[in-house]
Amino acid sequence: MFVLGILFFISLLKGSQSYLKLPLGTQRFNFKKNEYHKKIKLDLPEQQMSIVKKINGFYGLIGPDVKMKDANNIYKLFMGDGIIQGCFFDNGELTFTRQYVKTDKLLYEEKNGKIPQNNFYHLLFMLLNEVKLLPNILGLGNTVIMKIKNFSRGINNPQNRFYALYERDLPYEINIDFINKQISTIGKVDIYGLKHFSAHSIVNDERDMVESIDYDVMKNHFIYHLLNNDLQLYKTINIKTQYMPVIHDFISTNYSVIFTDSPLTMEHSKMNVNEIPVSLVVGKPTFINVLNKVSSDVSKYKFNNSFYIFHYAQWEEDDYHISIYA
Repeated sequence: MFVLGILFFISLLKGSQSYLKLPLGTQRFNFKKNEYHKKIKLDLPEQQMSIVKKINGFYGLIGPDVKMKDANNIYKLFMGDGIIQGCFFDNGELTFTRQYVKTDKLLYEEKNGKIPQNNFYHLLFMLLNEVKLLPNILGLGNTVIMKIKNFSRGINNPQNRFYALYERDLPYEINIDFINKQISTIGKVDIYGLKHFSAHSIVNDERDMVESIDYDVMKNHFIYHLLNNDLQLYKTINIKTQYMPVIHDFISTNYSVIFTDSPLTMEHSKMNVNEIPVSLVVGKPTFINVLNKVSSDVSKYKFNNSFYIFHYAQWEEDDYHISIYA
C-alpha cells in the first residue's frame, strides 16, 4: 500500500508534463535576462579594417557559466550550465552572441525554478532521473563543441553538424546560423544503447566513425563505444578495471585505445563533506591499458607509482614504444 501511495503521489505531481513538477520555491531561470545578441561597431584605421574584412566565420568558446564568488572549490568551477559565447565575422561586420545550451536541466528550471545546490536535491534528481521522472542534473553541455562532417551533399560540400558535450550526459545538437548570426539548441540526441557520451569523444571524418567512452563505477568497467557519423552505435567493448574507474580522457591510435586505470577509492566517510569524495591511494600501482581495436585483446602495463591522468596532450607511436604526454 505504501508503494502504491508513493506512485499515486508521483502521478499527481507529474500530471501531463514529461517530468515531475517539484515545488522548488526558487526563482525561475530566465534565458532572455542572461543571453545577449548585438552588433559590435569597429573604429579602426583603413589598413586594419581591410584585414578584418577578410575574416569570415564564427569564433566562439563553450564553457560552464559560473559566478566566481560562488565557486569555493575546484569542482564547482566545472559545474556551471553550458554557455556559448563568441563573435560572427562577416565582411567586416561583427556580431557578438552569448547563448545557453538549452539542456533538459535548464528548460526544467525555466518552468519550475532553479534546483537548489545541496546534496539532498542532487541525490533526488540523480535517482529519479534513472526512471525518467526528473532531468539529468549533470546534463550541462559545457565542455566542448564537437563537429561532424556530413557528406550527404557530396564530398566537396560537407554539411557540418555541431554538438555540445558533457561527459555524464548525451550530446546536444546545436545550430550555428551564419546567415542570421544566431546560435540555437536543436535538442538532445538520444543514442540507442548509450547513457553517456564522453566530452572527449574523437571524430574520424576519413572513416566516418566516432569513438567515445564511458565508465561504470559499480561494476568497475571501462566502456569503449564505436559509432558512425550519424551517432548510431556500431560496437561496444567492456573492459574490467583493477580500480574504481573515473576515466575522463583516452587516446586513440590507428589500432589501439589507451586509457589509465588509477588507484582511486571512494571515501564514504566524507560523502557529506566533499563534493567528490574520491581520493588517490598513494603506494598502489597504476595500470596503462591498451585495447587492440581489431582483436579486442587488452594489454596491461604496470607502473609502481600512483598517478591519475586528467587530459592527454599528445602521443607518439612506433613499432616498439608509445610515448604519452599528459
